[in-house]
Amino acid sequence: MGCGTSSTPSRSELHGRSVEEGPAIPRRRPKQTNVETVIVGPPTESSGFHAPEVDETDHGPIVRRCIEFLKVATSTGGQTARRSPLDPEGLQQTAGQRKALYPEFVASLERLHVTQSYIDDSSMESLLTVCRMSDLTDTELANELVEKRYPELFVKIWNAVYDKDIYLSPGLTREYIAFNLLKQATISFTHVSWNLCVEMGSAKHGIVPLIAKEFDHPLMTQEGLRSGVKRALWNSPRETLKKMINILANIIRKNIDNKPVFREAQIVPHLQELLKCRFMIMRAKALFCLVYLINEDENEALNTADDNINFVLKVLGKCLDQRGHYSDHYTFSAEVVVNGIVHMAVNDSNKVKLVKNGVLPKLITMLKTDNIAEKRAAAKAVWKLAFHEDNKKEFKTNHTLISVLKELQSSETEHKILKACSAVLWMLDATGGDGVEKGQHETVEKPPTLPGGKDNGEMEVQSVDGDGFDDDKPHVMISYQWGCQMQMIKVKELLRAAGYHVWMDVDNMGGSTLESMATAVERSAVVLVCFSEKYKRSASCRTEAEYTYKLQKPIIPLRLQLDYDPDGWLGIMIGAKLYVDMSRPDNLEEDFSKLKQQLGERGRVAKEGFGTLRSTIKSTRKERKENIDGSGGQGTDFNRSTTQRRSMNAKNTGTQENVCAKAVSAWTNDQVNAWLTKHGLVGLKNRFDGYSGQRLLGLKTISAEAPDFFYSELKKDLGFKSLLEIVTFKQALDGII
Repeated sequence: MGCGTSSTPSRSELHGRSVEEGPAIPRRRPKQTNVETVIVGPPTESSGFHAPEVDETDHGPIVRRCIEFLKVATSTGGQTARRSPLDPEGLQQTAGQRKALYPEFVASLERLHVTQSYIDDSSMESLLTVCRMSDLTDTELANELVEKRYPELFVKIWNAVYDKDIYLSPGLTREYIAFNLLKQATISFTHVSWNLCVEMGSAKHGIVPLIAKEFDHPLMTQEGLRSGVKRALWNSPRETLKKMINILANIIRKNIDNKPVFREAQIVPHLQELLKCRFMIMRAKALFCLVYLINEDENEALNTADDNINFVLKVLGKCLDQRGHYSDHYTFSAEVVVNGIVHMAVNDSNKVKLVKNGVLPKLITMLKTDNIAEKRAAAKAVWKLAFHEDNKKEFKTNHTLISVLKELQSSETEHKILKACSAVLWMLDATGGDGVEKGQHETVEKPPTLPGGKDNGEMEVQSVDGDGFDDDKPHVMISYQWGCQMQMIKVKELLRAAGYHVWMDVDNMGGSTLESMATAVERSAVVLVCFSEKYKRSASCRTEAEYTYKLQKPIIPLRLQLDYDPDGWLGIMIGAKLYVDMSRPDNLEEDFSKLKQQLGERGRVAKEGFGTLRSTIKSTRKERKENIDGSGGQGTDFNRSTTQRRSMNAKNTGTQENVCAKAVSAWTNDQVNAWLTKHGLVGLKNRFDGYSGQRLLGLKTISAEAPDFFYSELKKDLGFKSLLEIVTFKQALDGII
């Protein structure tokens, strides 16, 4: 059946292209050649469109060279060199080629910026040079493309060469080749550059909606893919569609902040439709883009059955079977697949399905490799999966997993791997000793210095025992995802100025150690849960939040992402709590006032008592020093473990004793009764019959969040009769930190 007739005008005829703009492309019937072809379903008479094969011999040397590049790139999964795009060995081997090609590459970009035509020989040569460099690129070079205005160039070339008939008209051969070269180069550059993905995914360039329009082309729909188009492999509609999805997947997986742009462009329904496609590679591309874009409701609908989970694990298995753990067939590395699994595992039901269908042995294999990126992705995945109780039980009995994690904990130097392994062991109660105490040490932010400060010969208020915590004053803890760090530093400073005692990991989320985090939660008066979608997806943040919830610490939710409604585990935790909306930077003063109202006096250092407090801290520091070493203050070692500090504090019978909330959470009713007796409340034991430590912590939470209700219930429900009983009991509760 003919793919075009003499009545179909070419773009050059429509726009009157001159001879100087390049030779006219003759329209001709497709020849029967030996070119490798792919049949996409059986041809039908009713489809109304059949794309022509490109004649590879009649358009000059540059066209033939471009086609040859695209053919090889397609057969190797997007790279003319058979390697994973970030393979260290491959990058080292091609360093000389990058350096040699760089001057020509820069000159080509400059020419493409100033030209108005992209189908003459010179422009196509420049495009081919850009493609050749994309095949050799490393992250540093790809990052340069932001300064070299590559996103603007992408839009300019796309608009210049694109035509609705570009897939069908033989008169648009050069445009079609330029179009493919542009997409091919962009795939490779975005694969390795976070900076470029941030820029290309931003709303200002309009690249995402520009690409999204292609989903509506008849050849890109399910019907189009099924109807039957016979073309050279590099030139087929499904290869064009794969290139589009590759670009989109790179942009979103490198920077999930681009998600609103994708959602607005209505990309999710198109990708969901492609999951029905009979071409497995197309399904894989669509699925690994979707995992970054869908919300909880869409995820439940998408993964009701285990089909997609099993398919993902099949792709991962194929990657692990190949040298370098890179699948030429699916054009994925094991690292990329597992990073997708990490996002898939944000949903709790997916966590169980992934483990049930055999993801764990594959992750253990990756944890044993020498590839840092692979180990990092695998460790993060295990951490994310360990949040589900069913998985946790299975992990605890997997001696191979525990052994590998402990080995990495003791020998690994890469911080993110170390942190993830330590966190999983901590969650599984398999740490042993003090192995969790790794990494940098955090600080507690100090209230404002009194007038005169150091000039009056006194020290500023600091940690009592050198661990970054003031044992004598519960603090306001800020739990946040590092992407919001600058915003929360402003809030922290405002809190300090208002007299609050603040704990914040002032380096970043990655710098927090497990013991510091745990101690920060344990000693908090209240925790600010600064939530956003990134907070929900972060394993670090969930670890903090769940520990806060376990200890029944009061929380105040702060919304940092405009219009974000928490769902999944975060939605359950926040529930119907009143949150402070701090997603509007220009409204910080008003929002902070609301935060202060909710905080009240919790974690606050009253101005009128600040001098007394400082004297008390100095006195306590001296007493504790004497109690610890028994030497009147000589030769004290302040770098003691949390356990040692608590043990020594217990010996100081002259002051109110504090009890760790973590320990209280495990108390039985007998231990609760012993606690009441210790505080002179033996007469209340019958009223607390059946109370565990968890219920006691719940009562403490109510006392902080709803004090009026708390005091009325002490009288009505628990039968407290005297003011002395109420005061004594409340003081005892306050001693749980």
